[in-house]
Amino acid sequence: MGNIQDGAVIWGNEKRIPEASDDLPSLYLKKFDLLYNRTNSAELVGKTGIYLGEDDCRTFASYLIRIRCLRDQTLPEYLNLAMSAPEFRATQIVPLIKKQTGQANVNGTALKSMLVPLPPLAEQRRIVAKVVELMALCDQLETSLTEGEQIRSRVLLSVLHHSLEPA
Repeated sequence: MGNIQDGAVIWGNEKRIPEASDDLPSLYLKKFDLLYNRTNSAELVGKTGIYLGEDDCRTFASYLIRIRCLRDQTLPEYLNLAMSAPEFRATQIVPLIKKQTGQANVNGTALKSMLVPLPPLAEQRRIVAKVVELMALCDQLETSLTEGEQIRSRVLLSVLHHSLEPA
């Protein structure tokens, strides 16, 4: 669950299963598989991330659901964005959350009934490209704000130092 961060699958602290496991072939991930967090705290249920690693060398845990898109109809990047949207969460995930033994859960049957807006593939590509462009702009703005704050802090310290320094 902790490996799904900011819409991606990040690797660290992996667990291993025996290679002789009968279930292993069906658990292997393929590049662009989308992993959906079905069990966690209520605010983390529904979190998704795209697997960008090699085919057939990693698996996923039972508290995740793998979604494999038909690539000629759905871009996994678009589906990831759509399923991470606040409106999707409010209308498709939150109403289906069941709480059991301190954990929130949305099962696979409920996931199958969720409505995802699915424009034509060309429009999905445009949406993903625009979001990538806007996120890069947000990153630039964040960097600029951080740098500005650091400059303001140094100027303040310098002014204070000079004003408190004995003449």
